[in-house]
Amino acid sequence: MDVLYNRSDITQVEISSILGITQPAVSQYIAGERGGNKELDEDLLKEIEKTAKKLYELHDSGDLTEDKLDQLMCDICKKI
Repeated sequence: MDVLYNRSDITQVEISSILGITQPAVSQYIAGERGGNKELDEDLLKEIEKTAKKLYELHDSGDLTEDKLDQLMCDICKKI
């Protein structure tokens, strides 16, 4: 999530809307107060970054649909 927030012009509110979670939850994920207890290897981190970039590109172009979001999230979950 911090890739979306720190490397683009997307706001926490927009991220929360895209992902269907609250803005405070987004803030907690970015700050590492939530979801930060699993060690991820470098390859997985690269995949997550690619997925975040794709998510941002789809959102920015107006092409992000619920189905595309679900597929992106499923693809990452399968790699974890």
